[in-house]
Order: sequence, then structure tokens, then C-alpha cells
Amino acid sequence: MLPLIGGLIALSAVRVVIGDGCACPQGFDSVSTLGLCVGSPELTGGGWDSNQRSCKTLGGDLVIINSGFYNTLVGAIALQNFAQSLVMIGAKRVDGTADWVWPDGSATDYKNWAPGNPPADPAMNCAYINGNDNTWFAQPCSNKNPYLCQFGASINKCLQGWTYNPQTDSCYYLGHDLSFVDAQAWCIKNSKKEHPGCLASIHDYAENKFIQTLAQDNSCSGKFPIYAGSTLVGGVYTGSRLNYWLDGTPDDYNNFCNVSVALDNSVMLLRAVGSQCSTGCGDGSWWAGIDSIQSDQTYPSFVCKSKPLCA
Repeated sequence: MLPLIGGLIALSAVRVVIGDGCACPQGFDSVSTLGLCVGSPELTGGGWDSNQRSCKTLGGDLVIINSGFYNTLVGAIALQNFAQSLVMIGAKRVDGTADWVWPDGSATDYKNWAPGNPPADPAMNCAYINGNDNTWFAQPCSNKNPYLCQFGASINKCLQGWTYNPQTDSCYYLGHDLSFVDAQAWCIKNSKKEHPGCLASIHDYAENKFIQTLAQDNSCSGKFPIYAGSTLVGGVYTGSRLNYWLDGTPDDYNNFCNVSVALDNSVMLLRAVGSQCSTGCGDGSWWAGIDSIQSDQTYPSFVCKSKPLCA
């Protein structure tokens, strides 16, 4: 756990990730107020150019510090992970000038140089933070000191294979060839245990369109023509209406096209198939299947839905 800094700043804004995939990869800290992951993929560096390349492979840069608040957090992370070492940050002197810039080319409007830094020595062209007092020191860029990267935490909103939808702040998974019971069991088993998934509920046109696009199949495939492009979602149909969503959310949106052959407690399917397949209903429309939710009938696809990893 990070030490207390300025009261409770570090504890309230930075959380050490212990490897559950939540927000940031293992070994990286989440600066939740800024939506960033901060850390290093290795214990020693290889010089500024090498370190920046390593950060780029993570989708980020050497840390870019634009405020005293963030500088305090970066210093705490540096001290926690690398003890007394000076740790490389992203600031670098423009060759032959007194100007310092960040890896993205922006100016170092915020600075926290230690007394006597940066010196005029042209060999001292890269910035390092001292985690003991959060001051910066100019040192050669070729030093093999540890370094810190930053990148957006949103890259790990969902488990691998799931797709994040920012409009619903939910994760979705497209699977294939299971019955209703088996698909629901898959959604529960293969989502995060703190937030078990379900076959998807749908609450507005935009979410319906998202699921349709995720599951779209223009091949007109299916064991029987009636099931071409049929995608299981988490609704249960009874009588003349949707009865309930498996996840317990309200029945507040309807896109049914055909319910004439439906049975009580029948599966609900979303059409995600091209018009050339002549399904009789528009793309993205719903229909109540001819099978009970207890049937062992399998369907071309199913869509799970769960909360994001850090909900």
C-alpha cells in the first residue's frame, strides 16, 4: 500500500493492483482520478529512447507530469517500487536549448527541479524524480535507472475477449452454438465473480444496435433456416409480452417483430442477419422462439453482458 502523502491524497487516488486485471495490469498502479495506469514493465531501464519504446508498447509514454498533485503521486509510486533510486520520467531537454519537453512534444509547464537543477551541462538532458521529496534531477539520458510509464486505464475495462460499450458502461461477449441454459451458465462462469454476467438485457435502441452489430452474421447460417442469424439474449417471453430479463433489470424497451408462435417461458432471440436471408423481420428486431428456455436447442450465437472489471 502506498504511504500517506499530504494527509490521504495517495490512498484516495492511487490503488495498487494485485493482479485481478482490474483497471491496470499487474504491477501497475491506478491513478483513478486521472484514468491512468502508472508503473514500469521492468526493474531497470535502458536509457530514454529504449524506455520510451517500452512505454509505447503499452500504449503510453514515459510519465508526463502537469501538476503538483500528479507529481506527488508519481513520486509515491517511484518510492514504493524503487526505494531510493532516481526514477526516469518523460521530460527531456531539446538538444542545444534550455527548453524541456514531454514525450508527446508538449512543454514542461509544470516543473519541480531540485536546487541547482537542471545544470547547464549538455550531458544532463533527462529528468529523474526523487521519490523521497518528489524533486527532479537532470541526469544523462543513457542512465540505466528505473523508469515509469503511463497509459489510459480504460484498455482493461473488460476481460479478454469481451467488448466494452461506453454508452452502457458494460462488457459484452459473443459466443456460439449453445442452448439457453448452457449459454447462461457460460456467461456466469466466464465473467468476473464479483459481477457475474448474464445473457444480455437490452434497454434502448442504441444498446440493441450495439448487440446487433456485435453478433451480425450475413451468411444466413443456422441448423434450420428459421434460426439464421438468431442471437440469444437474456429475455424470457411469456404470454404476449417479455416477462423478465435474467439480470433483473426493468422491461423498459421493446423491439418485438414476431410473437405469434411463442410458447410460455420461451427464449427471446435478436435478429442479427442481413436482409438477403429473408427472415421476415427487420435486422435487429426481436422474436420469441418456438423453444422453451429449458430446451436443448442450440442457437447460432448468444451475447453475454456484465459490469466492467472495476465497477
